Amino acid sequence: MITIIHFTRKPTAIGRKLITALAKRRVNEEAKRLQTRYDAKKITRDARTDIFTVIDFDGSASSQLNEPAQSASFRVLVFARDGKLLAQWNDVPSAEQLAEVLTQSH
Repeated sequence: MITIIHFTRKPTAIGRKLITALAKRRVNEEAKRLQTRYDAKKITRDARTDIFTVIDFDGSASSQLNEPAQSASFRVLVFARDGKLLAQWNDVPSAEQLAEVLTQSH
C-alpha cells in the first residue's frame, strides 16, 4: 500500500518535521492494525513492510501520477508489480472491487 499525501501549501521547515513525525506515527499505528489481519490470515511477513508513505510537499510525486498541482482529490490507484496501472477510483473501493483487481493481477 502506498499513500501519497500532497500538500497544496508549502509548510515551514518546522511544519514539515512535525507533519513527517505525525505521518510516521499514524503509519506505524495502521501497520499494527494490519498486522492483526495478517496474523488472522496466517500471512507471515511484517505488515509494516507493505505500507509506504510519500509526503509530497512540492507536488513532484503527485505530478508523476498526472494529478493537477492544486488538486485536493482522493484517488486509489492499484499497480501491478511491473508498474502497470491496473485500476483507479476517486473514492474508496469496496473490498470486492479491490479483491477482483488483485486476483486478476496474479
